Amino acid sequence: MTVLSSDNKILHIDYAFSFKDFLRGPKAIPFKKTLGIEPRLREVTTRVNSTINVLSPPPVLPINIIPSHSLFMKLLRVNALIVEYTIRKAIDHLKIKDPIVVSGFNPYYGTMLAGRLGEILNIYYCYDEIATGWNSNHGVLVENDYINKADVVITTSEILFHNKSCKTKDCYLIKNGVDFNRFYLHAEKVRQTKRKVIGYTGSIDDRFDIDTMIYLIENLPEVEFLFAGRTPDENAFRTLSKFSNTRWLGAKKPEEIPAIIGEIDLGVVPYLVNEYTKSVYPLKFNEYLAVGKPVVSSEFANLSEFKPYIRFAASRESFLNAVKEELNNDNENKKKERIKFASGNSWLNRAEDFSSIIENALERKNILKSAI
Repeated sequence: MTVLSSDNKILHIDYAFSFKDFLRGPKAIPFKKTLGIEPRLREVTTRVNSTINVLSPPPVLPINIIPSHSLFMKLLRVNALIVEYTIRKAIDHLKIKDPIVVSGFNPYYGTMLAGRLGEILNIYYCYDEIATGWNSNHGVLVENDYINKADVVITTSEILFHNKSCKTKDCYLIKNGVDFNRFYLHAEKVRQTKRKVIGYTGSIDDRFDIDTMIYLIENLPEVEFLFAGRTPDENAFRTLSKFSNTRWLGAKKPEEIPAIIGEIDLGVVPYLVNEYTKSVYPLKFNEYLAVGKPVVSSEFANLSEFKPYIRFAASRESFLNAVKEELNNDNENKKKERIKFASGNSWLNRAEDFSSIIENALERKNILKSAI
């Protein structure tokens, strides 16, 4: 989005929090913006000195736990009307004409608002599998409905592309990228400590394989394990934080992650192997590689393009062996190869692909209009 904002006026809609979310406390959600005490619409300057307009919708009804699909859809319509009203006000205020709507893995509001915002193109950006977790209640039906309405579906992994392309002919694959220049700045950082550091940047959630991580920590007491990210799985956090060779930095802003990766010797991605994770294309792969760091990961998805640069392990024992080998046998040539590979996966390249798909889709729509 930051790259696209250089040449386009962007209106980003924040997550629509429900009234139930307010029970989590003021640190969990932006209270004042959600309630309208502070301006809902604000302008944010990006790292490339472009601007993005950010809108915080008002609170909506908590409906995810409702088992009845017909009732869920009726209440979703109510929520969508609340969100639509706020978006329309922002569009009018910003004088946006003929918008292109991109729904980032939110088929709920995507399907309800399709065709209602005066858009000339509607894009479903699908970066996760909908048939898992709380989404499994209504997600598949809602997503199928939205795919039928959207002009274009863009996916971020091979398995997502395979699953969605059978439902629409206008489906494309654009894999996640990396802000290469920002991460590469830390590739030459000289570490100040001799103790080896293994890092994990990201959330410790239902994807995270805590058993493998415990096995690594217990068998590498001489190594420090550095964690940077949210910890929604509090039990996992409590379990891992008991070990004396772990260090926790907490949730960090995206712009802080490159410097943190520069401080580690090796990055790990210990994800569980299941239906959910097989559709994941991790951002952190390219982020680790852009800083030149060796990476060891569980074999949770078909990510064959990374195999020359990342060690994949099928068991916790092989994971440990791979970590030891990478820590002891890293060299400058390997580092250069990782960086070179990551440079080809920059967000700049991905944005060009995204723009090309938009241009082609608009051209097709114009041709169809002319033919009618």
